[in-house]
Amino acid sequence: MPSMFQGGTPSAASKDYVDAQIAAAISTNQIGQWGKDNIAIDQTAVDLPLVGDATRSTIPMVRRGSVIGIAISSNAPISAGTITATVVVDGTPVAVSAQLSSTSAQTVVAEVAAETVTFNAGSVIGVNITTNHTFAPVTADVTATVLTQELQALPVA
Repeated sequence: MPSMFQGGTPSAASKDYVDAQIAAAISTNQIGQWGKDNIAIDQTAVDLPLVGDATRSTIPMVRRGSVIGIAISSNAPISAGTITATVVVDGTPVAVSAQLSSTSAQTVVAEVAAETVTFNAGSVIGVNITTNHTFAPVTADVTATVLTQELQALPVA
């Protein structure tokens, strides 16, 4: 069987092949839609339920990977205060959050570099929210989604 390496140095073709295999092993996925209507003031790290299932607030992950972003959206402009949505991995808030305020758009997206916030196969991912005392309007409805990169097993040659 011919080697992909010539004289101990990878050929350009072998580098391209390896890069393609690595790219194929990474999938980027927007997961879940969490949401809540009529957001109250003075909430701290309140779990958002999944849209359409008020009894569940987490999604189990099939593969290991990393959280690379979150988006939060409100059906109404925020007129005062703030609401912050934070990703939660295995019950622990992580450093991926987005905040709506009176000076932000009605949808805010935040991203972090891949491998900054990692999870394992079997981990569960959720979103919690925090509002301050001046948050308004309390009739606002919010939704959030999370962006992940998941690593698939490479085939063994």
